[in-house]
Amino acid sequence: MTISSVLKTLSVVTVATTAVVSTIAPAQAISLQGSVSLNGNATIEGGINPDPTTWGFNTAVFGDRTGDFAQVSTPPVPTIQDLTLDLDNPVDDTLGFYSAGPVTSFINFGTQTIDGVTAQLTFDLISAEFQRSRLAAGGFETVFLLPAANSPAQGVFNFNGQTIANGVITGTLSGSSDTYQLNLVAEPVPEPFTILGSLSALGVGAVLKKQQKKS
Repeated sequence: MTISSVLKTLSVVTVATTAVVSTIAPAQAISLQGSVSLNGNATIEGGINPDPTTWGFNTAVFGDRTGDFAQVSTPPVPTIQDLTLDLDNPVDDTLGFYSAGPVTSFINFGTQTIDGVTAQLTFDLISAEFQRSRLAAGGFETVFLLPAANSPAQGVFNFNGQTIANGVITGTLSGSSDTYQLNLVAEPVPEPFTILGSLSALGVGAVLKKQQKKS
């Protein structure tokens, strides 16, 4: 194959990539980056390593907000669905490891306006890992969402029918005071130009490799 033929093939790849970018680029016009904390009262079923057990969120108020979350307003008051925790590995009578998810619209921030667009903002929980301890002092329990685990609590933020950010959530529930704190960190999903640029580079590499083999 001549140099001219190779260039024509690469030109087709480039044009096709440009067409796809033009089609889906507007979907990523809105993004979300920053962090937000939610605080309130909670309940959790008693007993030693019950399976399953439920973590209920009775109230939710905003704590610290950074980045794009400064645009998120209250009211409305965020609502949080109850979590059903499944026991994965009881170590002993006082300690158990749990998992939860997925939960669609786990956190609903209500109708919000972001970058001039008004729609419902929600957080879908994909997976979460927990450590639940029964403490000797007063016999109360504490639940942790493990931020350092291989699979920390993860999810996605949805707004106006789009997934606008990936999210990680960590938190604690104190049985002594029945209060909780959840911290969410949002990171924008990769832009289509970034993804398709990588795919285009792979396509070009494949074409050149194929032509090299033919030669």
